[in-house]
Amino acid sequence: MDKVENMLASLSLWLSDAVWEAVSRGDGPDHEDIAVLVLVGQEPLRITDLAAATGRTHSATVRAIDRLAAAGLVDRHPGAARDARAVLVELTAAGEAARRSALDARARALTPVTALLDEEQRAALGPLLEVMLEAVTTSAAAGTRICRLCDDDVCVPLGCPVEQRCLVFETSDQQAPDGSGRA
Repeated sequence: MDKVENMLASLSLWLSDAVWEAVSRGDGPDHEDIAVLVLVGQEPLRITDLAAATGRTHSATVRAIDRLAAAGLVDRHPGAARDARAVLVELTAAGEAARRSALDARARALTPVTALLDEEQRAALGPLLEVMLEAVTTSAAAGTRICRLCDDDVCVPLGCPVEQRCLVFETSDQQAPDGSGRA
């Protein structure tokens, strides 16, 4: 490990801690349940997809959906006709408000670091982050997990590097055999 890698690891831990702390309010869902809200706010998802994206077991995801439904933040709906067992999870209006609040808190948590950068530095950092995000997106499922707290209103219209990489996997419908993401 060199100094750049060491500094990146330290900064990533600080950022992760700051973001998770910001989105987890004492009176609301925990940070992993917030990840479910953010993902479902991007598009209605099946419980199995939510489990994969959050790294939880199916039963833990069902319990999270139960908590969020009891709080009035999500609704369950029957899935596609071809799979009668599938359940789609969608946000309620209150769930969308909680999602937006979490994403706003996430943005505020990043301000102490991003406010230090001038426009030139931000312009230089953006392409570097795109290269790194593309590299770690080794499957469509990995992409969903990476973006489990993303504000897709900000990134997707501007060309999300993770989404672009996921398109490779969706069209080839496979992960690279070596896990490198080079399908």
